[in-house]
Amino acid sequence: MKFFRRTLVAASLCAATLLILLSPASALADDSWWESGWSVIGFGGVLTTNKSSDIWLHGELGLSDDRLFGVGVSKRLVGITDDLDLEFEQQAVKHFEGQDNWEFNSIFMLRWKTFPWDSFIDTSFAAGDGLSIASETPKLESDRYGKNESSALLNFVLVEFAFALPDYPGPELVMRMQHRSGAFGLINNTSDASTAFTWGIRYRF
Repeated sequence: MKFFRRTLVAASLCAATLLILLSPASALADDSWWESGWSVIGFGGVLTTNKSSDIWLHGELGLSDDRLFGVGVSKRLVGITDDLDLEFEQQAVKHFEGQDNWEFNSIFMLRWKTFPWDSFIDTSFAAGDGLSIASETPKLESDRYGKNESSALLNFVLVEFAFALPDYPGPELVMRMQHRSGAFGLINNTSDASTAFTWGIRYRF
């Protein structure tokens, strides 16, 4: 019951935040806001065999047999400053080889858009957090940590760099780290679950 209560609270907070941001009563919800700031992305990548802490703190990196391909649709919600945007992205991801489940990820992202070299390569950096729901408990996560510390529903963290040509800002090359975890044990007593490195092409319109 504790797991379901925590899951319900997390899902409710995400849903409430999105409803507030998209509320017709908000100044954001006019026609010009709705018609601009969209993008679509296609990406592929591979899951690692390491915990995220081992990757970032100890430089250990091994690649699993699992391959993934996904698509995403995102929307710019609001410009916090001239340099910083808040976005929302919804992903659908299919895993192959090591495991064969689907994964659906809903992420709020903060995007920093200004770098000194933007006149040569237009660069942005984004970091986001949200929820990840798999069609079943992923096999790699279950094999690694056991069923008692695995879950189909987990927290989702994304870190991204995107690059575009200044004269052609529509298409972007995207490099991402995507990570599923239990948010330090908040969800199903899971700490670390899986980390993937992905590459893709996004088009903004």
